[in-house]
Amino acid sequence: MKNLILMLAVLGLLSACAKESGEPQLQQMPQERLERSPLLTATDSDAPGAIRFRLSADIEPFQLATSPYAEGSRQASRAVETTISGSEVKRSIDYRLNPEKDGMVPALMHVYDSEGAIRIQTRVKVTKLGKGVEHFFAVQPEAGTPEAKTLQRMVANKMQGAKIAFIIGYDKGTEGTFTNKGAQRIRYTGRPARLPEDFILLKATDIPLELHGLGDRPSEVRVAEGASITLRLQGYLLGVRFDNGFPLQVRRHIWRQQQEAPYPLSASGAKATSAAEEQLRFRPALQLRLRLSNLSATYQTQLAFDPKVGDYTASPELDDPSQLGRRRLTPKQTRLEGEHEGGKEDDFFDSGSTGLLTVFAGNGGDPSHFSEGEQFVLLYCPNPRDTGAVAYYPIHKRYYDGSPFSSLRDAEGKIRCYALRNRNNVIRKRRDTPMSDVKGKRDLEQSADGRIFFVTFRLLQDEGSLQPNEHWSKETNPKAYER
Repeated sequence: MKNLILMLAVLGLLSACAKESGEPQLQQMPQERLERSPLLTATDSDAPGAIRFRLSADIEPFQLATSPYAEGSRQASRAVETTISGSEVKRSIDYRLNPEKDGMVPALMHVYDSEGAIRIQTRVKVTKLGKGVEHFFAVQPEAGTPEAKTLQRMVANKMQGAKIAFIIGYDKGTEGTFTNKGAQRIRYTGRPARLPEDFILLKATDIPLELHGLGDRPSEVRVAEGASITLRLQGYLLGVRFDNGFPLQVRRHIWRQQQEAPYPLSASGAKATSAAEEQLRFRPALQLRLRLSNLSATYQTQLAFDPKVGDYTASPELDDPSQLGRRRLTPKQTRLEGEHEGGKEDDFFDSGSTGLLTVFAGNGGDPSHFSEGEQFVLLYCPNPRDTGAVAYYPIHKRYYDGSPFSSLRDAEGKIRCYALRNRNNVIRKRRDTPMSDVKGKRDLEQSADGRIFFVTFRLLQDEGSLQPNEHWSKETNPKAYER
């Protein structure tokens, strides 16, 4: 439904938690049942009694966070196309709408005031090279229905106090279902990288209306004078980076038998007898899996509109972990049993959509720019008030295990062995994400909405040990180190 060209920025919606950190505090909020009125279909009919609407909107750039954390028609809808490009993190996400052959995209609209609301299924025209929309349509509910009475009342009141909201990007052929596409692995190469269609939702809310009299068309509803419409992100985008601060090189070793100690090699392949003879090699990349717990990126959500607050929700009743059995999970997830290393017991899922993440030493250390070849993850959470966690898990720790194979001499010539400790391999998202630019309880609760957050796992947490880890070789096959 829209074509997104995404690019990237930083940080802190989520707070890093050490092993002893507690569970996220879930506030038990009563979930108000939102009325779902019958869905009306917009038309361009000039039939007597039809109420005509005219509007236009511009797309708002993604707001970068700086705080600590159905084929029913003849043409299938084009979905969200997301492209990542540019090395500068804070400028790397941009997007635009990608219309279908008729130049339009589907939209779900809500016209409402303090006494009622109507839902309208329609299509809006894409303008400004994908950076705007405009629409002229008519609505003619069946006479005598609650929807007809609601609209007639609004028109009789000259639309005073009436507003409109709409959202783009939900599943084709549905009335607001959104199937998440899961976490996506991205490798920065300097060239644009495209993500799955329908990756995000865009919305416009709180748009005041007024009635215009135009001679033979006395009932045309427009955006109130002085007001404007901007399409912005529903929920938030979360980027996950990995700062592999391990030294770029290691001392080359060979290990013949498990009961014998490995020894350093010289350039000739013989045993090195001095520091000057030791041969260095680049440290192999670390391979990780991404794991997710409870975030709204992990399950299908249903959009609803709450006219009391003038905004959309995305299945907030499913956020409590006790609702796991009710969720329709995002594809390619595998549930993990038992306690996750680095955090208390959670319902973590292995993110199969990302596959293995390859993290090279030296990648991810610059908070402002991506490194050449750097791999990171982008995921979309449509519920801004969700709670949960992201975590990583190493497939193995070879060359990151505190063994002689992980070692390098420091500036003083001392041999230091470097180990991945996994002390901080879980980052949790709080419901009441703190932001510096919000006021009041609701603003605080909604503070993640419309923003992009990047979090970074820092993989090296010490200066290296002068002694090898005594446990590194117990369950290790010497052949695993042969390269």
